[in-house]
Amino acid sequence: MLYWETRFLRIDWDEELRCVCTAWKDAYADGNEYRTALDKVLDLVTLKRASRLLGDGRRMKVISESDQEWVESSWMPRSAQAGLRRSALLLPRSALAQLSVHSILARYTLYEGRSVEVINAYFDDMSKAKEWLCKQPGGAPAGDPGAAGARRGAREPGR
Repeated sequence: MLYWETRFLRIDWDEELRCVCTAWKDAYADGNEYRTALDKVLDLVTLKRASRLLGDGRRMKVISESDQEWVESSWMPRSAQAGLRRSALLLPRSALAQLSVHSILARYTLYEGRSVEVINAYFDDMSKAKEWLCKQPGGAPAGDPGAAGARRGAREPGR
């Protein structure tokens, strides 16, 4: 179900997977436009009480340094606070955009003195991303026994 769409991002709710889905388009965005779009993702996470995200970033463009810092310091802590616990991410095809994503996710993220633990697994195949996400608990906190095989910032085994 389409929730929100702009020239560079589409946000959907997948009832079967019970997750928020994002699909980046072949267009660049930064600043307020970029941040508003990511806040719309959190709006849907909150509305649906979602704990899982399927992010298709294959067409994503480079993320500006200031937006990378904003994602790390503001968006990621708020996503965990909203209940997001598992993310299956299809990495950008662009090497520069991949560096942007890795730069954000490689940093140690803190919120109110605690580490923010959202388990991210990376894929280059949509079916494998969906399969992994389906095996994840629907609302269990990070670090639970169902999290075996993936960890914050970990690549999916066998890739």
